[in-house]
Amino acid sequence: ACRIGVDHGTYDEKWFSRESECREACRVSAACVAYEFLNVNTYTKCELHSVTITHILPKPDVVCKLKPAGLIRQGAIAPAPNTAVKVPARQGGPPANLAECLRSSVKEVHLPDSHEFEQAKQCRNRRSDITVHGGSDWANPLAVVRAKSVEDVQGAVRCVAAAQVDTCARAGAHGFENDACCPGGVIIDVQDLLWFSVDHQSDVASFGSGYTLGALYYMLAQQQLVVPGGTEGHVGASGLILGCGRGMMTQYLGLICDTIVGLEYVDSDGNLQTANEREKTDMLWIAKGGGGNFPGIVVTYHLQASPMPKTVFGRYCHIPNDRSTRFLLAWSNRADDLADPSRSMFSHVTTFSKVDGWFFDNLCFDCDGHQMDKFHTIINEILGASGGANCHEFSKTWLNKLLSEPGINAENNPEALLDNGRWPTNHAQSINGCYMMPWHGVDERAVAEKLKEFFKDRPPSGGAYTGQVYLYLMGGPKITNIRKEDTAYGNRDAKFTVHWRFFNANSGDVRWHHKQFTQELDRLLPCKSFYNYMGEDMTCNHGDREQWLSQFFSNVPRMKAIKRREDPDVVFRNRLVLPPPKTNCGRGETCGRAMHNIADGHSCGSRIKWYVEGFNSWMPMNELAACNVVANDFPGPCGACRPTHLPTI
Repeated sequence: ACRIGVDHGTYDEKWFSRESECREACRVSAACVAYEFLNVNTYTKCELHSVTITHILPKPDVVCKLKPAGLIRQGAIAPAPNTAVKVPARQGGPPANLAECLRSSVKEVHLPDSHEFEQAKQCRNRRSDITVHGGSDWANPLAVVRAKSVEDVQGAVRCVAAAQVDTCARAGAHGFENDACCPGGVIIDVQDLLWFSVDHQSDVASFGSGYTLGALYYMLAQQQLVVPGGTEGHVGASGLILGCGRGMMTQYLGLICDTIVGLEYVDSDGNLQTANEREKTDMLWIAKGGGGNFPGIVVTYHLQASPMPKTVFGRYCHIPNDRSTRFLLAWSNRADDLADPSRSMFSHVTTFSKVDGWFFDNLCFDCDGHQMDKFHTIINEILGASGGANCHEFSKTWLNKLLSEPGINAENNPEALLDNGRWPTNHAQSINGCYMMPWHGVDERAVAEKLKEFFKDRPPSGGAYTGQVYLYLMGGPKITNIRKEDTAYGNRDAKFTVHWRFFNANSGDVRWHHKQFTQELDRLLPCKSFYNYMGEDMTCNHGDREQWLSQFFSNVPRMKAIKRREDPDVVFRNRLVLPPPKTNCGRGETCGRAMHNIADGHSCGSRIKWYVEGFNSWMPMNELAACNVVANDFPGPCGACRPTHLPTI
């Protein structure tokens, strides 16, 4: 139910019989900021709220949904926040009580003893090595903060710093490795930061970091603008932007991180900062490809937008399995033409295990007659070299193309792009991998044969679609014309990505298939990958952390230097630098003696060290957070190491 503090708020009652009617009434009302819909048996009621909602109280048969801020008042930008948040500053004394600090500093926080904690803590991937109890549950964070404002983010960060633990920002929770789940730390969920505006002189779009891609595209479309992001509407925009994500418009508009002209973020002291080409330039640099290693929590992005295409023409083709090698080589041989921004094209290749054929999808954005002729010529030449294919064509608006993508499937209903569940939903048990294909020096025929072998000739166990392969172009002038040293993104010299995913990855057979495939590609491709398709277990790095980091980034030493300067106490969890050591979990000799106790075959101290250095595929965590996790998992032998100022998890 919608609440303002403990009050019901200010609202108009409507007696609609369906939630869709309530939602539409809120959408068209300039005063409505949220709606509540009650449906109990045959009784229904709609409340259109006109005052900003601060809390959502879980109740059966009731939904409360907030309207994106940009739809409340077009052109409005969130007011500059008051940075004087009254929470404990970082001091050299004893750590602050985390739960007390958060309760007094933010509007909405869910602690392990709260009603909504189980929903609030979840991420997407239920793979056993990044969850607990074999994938049946999510690892517990210390708390989940649902930030309603910049002040909430500031307050939460200051509490985390005062308690001497660490935090992870979460927007969409779509990261393949569940980094935003933050086991043992504090999740700061930013999905309610939804202000939006456009400078019509420059077409720079400014927006809160809580937008999903679908909602962001919807807001931009109202201004006839677009940015070159991904296609899945429910993915959080923040992760895609910071990771230099790619999408349908990458070849003619570039990578989305290259459109960043500035941002506002909360630093490790809880202060609001600005980064652009004039101030905090290192922070702007690391935002362009540094991904989740950004040493702060972004609250506002400023992106250079482009005119939205009016028409998207598509030609989708199906290639039989027995022609796959010829087809893949023909497609790769035309990568230069396909990635030429003057073509206004998008082209990619997908296939699935135990499904016949390869899918060759091509789009042309607002193409004139000459561009359409070239579009068909290139495709026909690729198909001719492949031995032919069955194709179909279509023409759609940009929004309807987005609405036809998997996960949305709601053509002619653009408001569907605004849908976003209150918390993340469970996702399949999946494992992910990616290699970057260089332009030269690789036996591409051998790579094509391995793709055919592992996904067609001897596919993984399980049903159809257990294994999936995606080949996306990652080259072209829009990417290569930006100097490698100008951004943290590290693979501007790649031709395309070989990206794969195996579902049902808690199966030993599937995991073995994934490992074998990865090892085969090790022999054929350089050890380079794409951060947004990150996997911890690429065998080419031989377990070397520095080698693993160099797969993704242009200048790891510079990233580490920025991280140490901007976040010396590692308030923000990351994969770049390990957190500074504490002393016996803050418990002195009481814990010091317990460090040698054996817990299920390993000492308490060894288990704490594993988490601090990165256990399984989890990000390295703060030592006090690790002490709390181990002490709660093994209360008998390790309980003496539990920091008393942290919640029991």
